[in-house]
Amino acid sequence: MYVENLHLQVTRNCTLECEHCMRGDRERVNMNPVILDEIFKDVKKVGMLLLTGGEPLIAIQTLEHLVYLLKTKQVRVNKITLVTNGTILSDRVLRVLHELQDNSYLILRMSTNIFHNLELHKKNLESIRDKNLKVISNDGFYNFSEYGQDKIGRFPIGLINLGRTRTLTPERLAEINAFAKSKYIINTFVKEGHPNTRITNNKVEGNITVDVYGNIVSYGQSFEDEDKEAYETGLNVMEMSCEEAIRAFVDRHTQETKNAWLKLGISYE
Repeated sequence: MYVENLHLQVTRNCTLECEHCMRGDRERVNMNPVILDEIFKDVKKVGMLLLTGGEPLIAIQTLEHLVYLLKTKQVRVNKITLVTNGTILSDRVLRVLHELQDNSYLILRMSTNIFHNLELHKKNLESIRDKNLKVISNDGFYNFSEYGQDKIGRFPIGLINLGRTRTLTPERLAEINAFAKSKYIINTFVKEGHPNTRITNNKVEGNITVDVYGNIVSYGQSFEDEDKEAYETGLNVMEMSCEEAIRAFVDRHTQETKNAWLKLGISYE
């Protein structure tokens, strides 16, 4: 099976507790490597593999097993994307990142937007992040960049209103917005949307997300909403084959899309 966009939630743990995080409170749980075994029994080719969390580099054992599977199962991955907050780096982590780069086109990004910077300052982790940023920049990663840079980049403030934020009250939001607009370039335009997920022959077009417990869930939700969807649908790669779970998810997603279009008086094609 070929999956166009596969998102793996390798952990729900994080070193930070950012106010704007739509995921909700961090949870000290990593994806069991056995879940990866089940996924890559059926998935043999991936267009874009997104490694997400939490902070993905916390789950080093899971990432090491992923590297092992990509090599031994000869899974073809065109592109791997990993975004880190920059607080975790070691020889072991660097070795895994280089192995991912050797097996695919690795896009490695370090978050340096205003909201992460506020949290790093609060936890006194700025110097560690800056040191790690320098190491990664000089360590031979051919597609590494800072993500959401404060001074020359843009961060969509509107995103913090999506999902379930941790502690961001309207008053705190106004305070952060005022501070950001006084010092940084801000893009307040947020385009919402989610591509239709469908299967043509044995190719999955669109997004497939596997959460930390092996559930196939919708992309871009809080941990709480993911757990609710997983409970309602029961699409888990440890309880059925990964291909069966993906096909069931696509069938449900397609039906929901048809119903939404029908309410608008549009025929689904």
